Amino acid sequence: MKIFLILMLSTICEILYAQSFSMTDNIVLSRITKSAYNKFYKKTKKACRVFIDGKKQSPQMDYLISPVIIKERINETWGEDFANCDEFGWGYYEISDDFKYKYMVIVEQPINPIAYLLDEKMQVDSTIIIGNGVLTMDDIYFTELLYDSDESVSLNWYVINNGQVKHLAKLEEKTLCFRSVSDSRIPSSYTDNKGRFYFAIENKNTRKKMYYCIQLKRDY
Repeated sequence: MKIFLILMLSTICEILYAQSFSMTDNIVLSRITKSAYNKFYKKTKKACRVFIDGKKQSPQMDYLISPVIIKERINETWGEDFANCDEFGWGYYEISDDFKYKYMVIVEQPINPIAYLLDEKMQVDSTIIIGNGVLTMDDIYFTELLYDSDESVSLNWYVINNGQVKHLAKLEEKTLCFRSVSDSRIPSSYTDNKGRFYFAIENKNTRKKMYYCIQLKRDY
């Protein structure tokens, strides 16, 4: 009887800790240890393009946040209260190897940043990418949606290639019992320079943390 109860309790605990991922079929997901997650993070230098803070922008980028077209699009997405994006932070990535896109501008709006793509004439593309992201040297934009309530886990991958933006992959945690790990020392998601992506989640009730590595099947 005692053995049965122990097994029952173990099963219940596993159910409480269990997560359920919904993901596109080009994702290879592996669970890793916390020590491995921390170790791999230390080797992520030069994995992403350099993010240039808007406060230190070059003269040609001075006006990127003030054009009417950008403010109109932010207004469409967030409403009039957030149209004046001068109040928020911004920056950009330089894209050096695409014939059409030259910059990805990141506007730090409440909750989720918004990414805009610009060509060499500083014309804004209609593509809008929402989420907190990093742009790899392979021009893959890896993003994580942020939440102010009802936290969940939602990751997306986009690639900039030959003047187009393609949605590569998506992963979501479906039970809504988990959220991204909040840690000031190591981010809840990052990428290395070998095509691997990492993320960490925790159970909202138990605070049990889980660590994962993702590789994408390359078909782009």
